[in-house]
Amino acid sequence: MGGALGIAVAGSILAGRYSHVLAPQLANFPAPVRGPATDSLAKAVEVAGKLGPQGTQLAEVSKAAFLMAMHASTIVMAAIVAVAAVLIGLWAPGRDGQQLRLVRRLRGEMRPNRPNSLNELGSPVPEHHDRCVRSAAGDHGQDGAVDHPQVL
Repeated sequence: MGGALGIAVAGSILAGRYSHVLAPQLANFPAPVRGPATDSLAKAVEVAGKLGPQGTQLAEVSKAAFLMAMHASTIVMAAIVAVAAVLIGLWAPGRDGQQLRLVRRLRGEMRPNRPNSLNELGSPVPEHHDRCVRSAAGDHGQDGAVDHPQVL
């Protein structure tokens, strides 16, 4: 899906820029030539082949406009890819499985001003990644008030 979206965006930029660059340069050409020439390079070259001496000029102008449009499209796509790469690099977890401290803070996962939970002896109790306090190691509920009878 990303490839299709990238092709669509790049193609739209290319087509828009091509028409924008070429249109002012076609003022000296007849009106029936201008429409097809601004549609695509292929149509411009096809029309240029039927124009005779003016056709060479149309072909050259169209090719130059296409190259300028391709250059602009490539620069825009490179900028989009660069921004996406930086954002992914910042957002993705590192080798330790943790995102950058800034990202965790933005997501609300880090609360530096929040006091630690304390156990009955006043020692800090570690928190799990979902911010829930866990029971002491080895406590599997065996100290509960209800004994469960064995079923035979």
